Amino acid sequence: MRPQGWINLDLLATVWVLTQDHERLSVCGVPARRNPRPDWVMQRRIALGHRIADLRRQQELSQEALAHLAGMERRSIQRYENAVRDPQFSDLLLIAHALRVHVTDLLG
Repeated sequence: MRPQGWINLDLLATVWVLTQDHERLSVCGVPARRNPRPDWVMQRRIALGHRIADLRRQQELSQEALAHLAGMERRSIQRYENAVRDPQFSDLLLIAHALRVHVTDLLG
């Protein structure tokens, strides 16, 4: 008999891990977004990633160094530069501050 309020942590971990797969689909196969984004959005995300990478290289910083200056994980910088993820506005502010540019320079 399990005590009252007992939670199966294995089940919770499984649910958390399986909420989205690498194609951004939920466990039941429903797309994460109801309406797909237009193609131009992905093109702008790619341009943003290239801009971050270019500015980082101009300052001779590695992804690790930029991440440290911005107080972020290197994987986040890598994902933004490779257009795998959309950065949150606060992340853009941190990256711009670390690169000593205005946030609008990233969006160029």
